[in-house]
Amino acid sequence: MKRHPINPNLTLFPDDVFNGVRVYTQRGPLVLEYLERLQQVLQASLLEYARVFAFRVDLHFPYGFAYQDESYANAVVERFIASLRAKVGHNRAMASRTRSGVHHTNIRFVWVREFGITGEPHYHLLILMNADAFSCLGDFVLGRDNMYNRVVKAWGSALGVPCDDIETLVHFPESPVYWLRRGDLEGYQDLFYRASYFCKADTKQYLDRGHAFGYSRS
Repeated sequence: MKRHPINPNLTLFPDDVFNGVRVYTQRGPLVLEYLERLQQVLQASLLEYARVFAFRVDLHFPYGFAYQDESYANAVVERFIASLRAKVGHNRAMASRTRSGVHHTNIRFVWVREFGITGEPHYHLLILMNADAFSCLGDFVLGRDNMYNRVVKAWGSALGVPCDDIETLVHFPESPVYWLRRGDLEGYQDLFYRASYFCKADTKQYLDRGHAFGYSRS
């Protein structure tokens, strides 16, 4: 396999099957190292939890937002993950006060930074949780106590911008939610195929101070 022409630390993966699973190749070759990290995150989630709740979300910056450079922009998405973890942890702690047997969850993730026609970065994310703790996004209405609101509030917290001003910058694509069961090969293959879109070499920049791909390490 060929090395990436801009970043020789990365390997281009031209095939449409990775480790026995079909992958998205309509936008050209994928990055082998990204596919390996995606597989690692999905398998770690299914190893810890018999049922996994996963969802896709895209995060955009406000028009004219002074994100300084790509490394700073990546720090913002990392703050988003930290804020979402805190909000989920608070929910579980409050639930434990009123009832027993409350399920807790780690939050695993994969994110990719891409650049659109405006030249500004945006992020695609895949979030994975224990489906016995959370199993839906809830109504897409601000003010509700649900996962949709936690995601919007976490992005607002990361940006330092009120939720009312950034709701349109949090985009859930069509059919954003997946439920996986350990041993469900078909469900795993469907999610891996969709998420492998993150791993395409196209629309990424590598000549800056920020990584184009991030993932949970445990």
